[in-house]
Amino acid sequence: MALDENTSPLATRTTAAYPFNKSSADVVLYTSDDVEFHVHAQILCMASDVFDSMLSIPQPNVSDPRDVHSETGLPLVRVSEDAQTLDRLLRLCYPVADPKLASLDDIKPVLAASVKYQMEEAMTLMKDKVKSLCMESPLAVYVVACELDLEDLAHQAAATVRVRELASEYIPELDRVTAAQYYRLLHYGTRRPPSINANLSLNSPSLTFCRSPISEPNSSDRGSIVSEFITDFGDRNAVADMIVRSADNVDLHVHRSVLLLAWPALLEGRPVSPSSAPVQPCFRSDELGSVLSILFQLIYPLPEPEIPDLHTLGAVTEAAVRYGIVRAVALLKRLWGDRIEASPLRAYLVAMRHGWDREARAAAKRASCEKTDAHVPEMETVSASAYRRFLVYRYRCREAVSRLTLPLIPPHHRQEKKPSRSKQLYWSKTGTEYANFRDAFALDVLEMVQRAGSAGCMHSVVASLEPDMIISAAHPNEQFLTTVASLEDAVRKVLQGVSTTAPVSTFILLTNSTDRVVSGKSHCQPIWKCIIQYNLIAN
Repeated sequence: MALDENTSPLATRTTAAYPFNKSSADVVLYTSDDVEFHVHAQILCMASDVFDSMLSIPQPNVSDPRDVHSETGLPLVRVSEDAQTLDRLLRLCYPVADPKLASLDDIKPVLAASVKYQMEEAMTLMKDKVKSLCMESPLAVYVVACELDLEDLAHQAAATVRVRELASEYIPELDRVTAAQYYRLLHYGTRRPPSINANLSLNSPSLTFCRSPISEPNSSDRGSIVSEFITDFGDRNAVADMIVRSADNVDLHVHRSVLLLAWPALLEGRPVSPSSAPVQPCFRSDELGSVLSILFQLIYPLPEPEIPDLHTLGAVTEAAVRYGIVRAVALLKRLWGDRIEASPLRAYLVAMRHGWDREARAAAKRASCEKTDAHVPEMETVSASAYRRFLVYRYRCREAVSRLTLPLIPPHHRQEKKPSRSKQLYWSKTGTEYANFRDAFALDVLEMVQRAGSAGCMHSVVASLEPDMIISAAHPNEQFLTTVASLEDAVRKVLQGVSTTAPVSTFILLTNSTDRVVSGKSHCQPIWKCIIQYNLIAN
């Protein structure tokens, strides 16, 4: 028997310490680091529903030698935990003193094992210990809760993060959660000013942290995509020599020679299923027919397929990258690039997930002028570190623009109190909770600069704003326009003295190092790039 996939022959074995070395034991647990725990099945079955289900099944007279302890003939169960974790877990079940666990690093593996083996008493004890650390280390507790899918623990950690105003803080452990779990923490932690006595609404059934409350969208066009593909390739003919059957039982008649060249991983280790046409072997695939149909169209010398929605595009991209289909990945990169204007954050997260540096930079620049923060499906599969990098990059861009445009702000707005750091990083769904007048103006400038980009674009920014946004905006006089132009001149002069090989901040995505300012020309480097680079030298 094995609760661990590792069934290799037993290595040099060590017997665990008391009380897991008694001769009265009737089961042996074998850890990942080759330690034997001689335990009592009755205690295990009382403490764990998993062991109760496994050990209560009558065992055959003839067992696999790997499932029998060679010296005692007792049932042998391999587990994935190491000896230290298993020792601590079993002591919570046996009538002996509980182990002393003080740090989250010590508690987490024991809690994870108690969840895995459904040991309710041990799980309760470990969760209580984690909760006792919540006020001291709420972010670390939140990470553990998300990793183990413990909503109640995640709720308590999130409430503490909000009360202590720690939503803007980031610890390395947060890299282990998804961008969606980090987004939900930010969204909850910055919705309104925290208060010890505030109603945190943690009992709302729609409020979840570990899992998304939003179900995956189902494209209504998937059937038409498959039908269109089958019209081209689905008919049996003398040329097709094999069938690929999708996870939803769609048969696609294709050519082995093409797949061996473009997609060899599809055929590796795939079982052959019986086919009604004996001359055509049938290979099963774990992908949906809609995904396979588009992938085959990308592989074959055919017109580029129509992909109706980003959900389908994401599924096709995931499969193409997983199977290493080089030609398809190259085409999909371009398709995501075409969607940057309409869905920049989604394109950025996909690019970060697959390591597409150039595409990630382009999408981050476009997304940095978005005025709202909202959940997107790609957050569920990307590390929080990718989203954090974007938030910090966006914040620094806004700060740079805010410094540049300060002369245009009315004096009584220049000294406005800054919002909290968390509000500066995360802006909300409505776009009205994030900032003061100065920041709101900087965001309008960012949006227009992204679209204009060339010398003199600040004039376009000014002309496009609401009349009451800036001094004399309704009737800009010569002095005002001179002030605007001087900002661009100052940036150009500063940039001329900056080396293009200047060190780059860890969290900032910059333009390529080949972008240079050409002096003496009638045009200048786009003010967008100037703002980003000015941000480096201003810090």
